[in-house]
Amino acid sequence: MNITDTQKYLVSGKLKVQRENERIANVDAARNLGIPANYVSMICNPAQWEKCPAWTWNKANNWNTSGQKLSEYSVAHSAVSSSRNDELKPEVKEKLITETKQAMQETAKEVQKEAQRKDDEKPIAPSAVEKTIPAPDVQFTDTARLKVALDIEINLVVNGQKVLLQ
Repeated sequence: MNITDTQKYLVSGKLKVQRENERIANVDAARNLGIPANYVSMICNPAQWEKCPAWTWNKANNWNTSGQKLSEYSVAHSAVSSSRNDELKPEVKEKLITETKQAMQETAKEVQKEAQRKDDEKPIAPSAVEKTIPAPDVQFTDTARLKVALDIEINLVVNGQKVLLQ
C-alpha cells in the first residue's frame, strides 16, 4: 500500500506530538512501532522521507489509524515491547552484578600476574656507575667539575627494530 504525501504529513505530525506528549525517545517509539530507530527520525523529517522505505511508512500509518498511544500500540499489535518492560528482576540483576564483579577481579589478578611475569623477564641493567661524589668535606673546584662526565646509553626501537644512531 502506497502512502500519499498528505498521509505522510499526518503520520509525521502525530508521531512528533505523541513522542512529546508521552515523553518517549526515538528508540522507544521505534520499538513500539516495530521499526528501526533511525526511521522514526526520517519519518519526522520531511527532507528524509524519500530514504524511508515503504514498509516503515505502512507500520507508522497502521499505528496512526489505530488511534492508540505509542506506548499502548506495541502491546495490542505484538510489536517489540519497550525497554522499560525488559527490566530484569532484582534477583537476576544482583546475580549478574556479582558474577560481573567476580569476573573483573579474576581478570585483574591475571593482568597483574602477566605484568609481574613480564617485569621478571626484563634484564636488569648492570650498575657499573662509578662513584664520583667526593667526600663531604671536599669542595668541588672548577677543574673537578669539568672532569665529571655523564655516559648515557639510549636504545631507539622503531617498529620492533633497533635503530643505531651515529
